Amino acid sequence: MALRDLQGLLQLIQAQPGLLGGRDASGPLKRELDRAQRFESLKSLTDEEKKKTDADLWTKWLQQYRDRLVHEADGASVEEAKEINLKRVESMKANNPRIILRNYIAQQAIQAAEEGDFSEVERVLKLLESPYTDADEISVPNVAEKEESASAASGSSVRVSRYVTRPPAWSATLRVS
Repeated sequence: MALRDLQGLLQLIQAQPGLLGGRDASGPLKRELDRAQRFESLKSLTDEEKKKTDADLWTKWLQQYRDRLVHEADGASVEEAKEINLKRVESMKANNPRIILRNYIAQQAIQAAEEGDFSEVERVLKLLESPYTDADEISVPNVAEKEESASAASGSSVRVSRYVTRPPAWSATLRVS
C-alpha cells in the first residue's frame, strides 16, 4: 500500500472511529505508516550516506553489546567471568548454525548430480544433518560403497571450512526460481 494511501486511511479512521465496528486499527496502521515512511527515507539515501548510516548503526550496536558483556561480568572474579563467557559462547553455538545451505552450495551439488556424481549431494546432506558442529571434518560414507553394501563402513571426510567460507564470485549471479 502506498504511503499516501496509508496516511489517508489513518486520517479516515481517526475522524470516524466507529467505521470499523468499534475496533481500533490505528495502532497497526500507525506502525505500518512509520515503516513505510522509514522505507521512503532509505530510498532517498545515496550509497555514501547509506554506508555512513550503516557504519554508525553497527558502531552503536557493538558498543551496546560491549556494555552488556561488561555488565554481565560486573563484580565477577576472573574465573567467574571466564565461566560467564564460556556459557555465552556455548549458547551462541547452540543457537547459530555454523553450516547453512546457501544457493551456491546447492547449485554445486545440483550440477554434480546432473553429471551423475551424487557424492556432493551426500556431503552437503551429511553436513546439514549437524549444522551446529564444531568439528573441522565430518566423515561421509562413499556413495558408491553405499550402493554396493549396506554397511558402508568406509568413506571420506569433508572439510567443513569448505562450506563456511565466503561464496565464490560466480554465485552473485544465481537466482532462485
